Amino acid sequence: MITKVKFWSVSAALAVVGVVSSSLLTARFCPPDGPRSDAAWAFTADSAKALVTHAEAIVVAKAVANHPGRVAVSENGGDLLPFQIVEFQIEEELKGAFPDGRVYVERAGGIEPGTDVHHDIDIDGGEFEIGGTYLLFLNEQPGNTGLHYQVNAQARYTILQGRLHGVDSEAGDPVQQAFQRRSPAEASALVKRLLD
Repeated sequence: MITKVKFWSVSAALAVVGVVSSSLLTARFCPPDGPRSDAAWAFTADSAKALVTHAEAIVVAKAVANHPGRVAVSENGGDLLPFQIVEFQIEEELKGAFPDGRVYVERAGGIEPGTDVHHDIDIDGGEFEIGGTYLLFLNEQPGNTGLHYQVNAQARYTILQGRLHGVDSEAGDPVQQAFQRRSPAEASALVKRLLD
């Protein structure tokens, strides 16, 4: 029979070996200078002016429909990432021109075709609520697709009870501080002032 001291000593030794082995394997596959998943956005604004300048289009718009979009396939074909196309009815154009009063925003996530697998991507604020109204800072997708994309997590504000609510309301983010909890009219006036 094994004693408690021997049992716990062997268990602790195995745990240490497991952690060290795991760390070594992870280090081998994830070198320090390699890509990291936390680098989700290529552009992060350091001011509201920088976000307004960088965005090709700025609108206050209501989400009216969600459509399935393209599907990105990994190199080996083993992984799929569906995209959604969210249709918005524009309530106010602050930058950019939309003659038909609509803008179509492509975002990662949604139902994988032919399955019930739902890919929930929430770093950009998650799925848009149909019927919800948003202040959006957008850029046009390349290739004349007619689609736009959200500039980054700083570029989306849900309008709830007459106030803007950002995706990530970090206290230290000057962009979030500039728009967070403003009324849509105050936010529009700020954008117009920054465009001058």
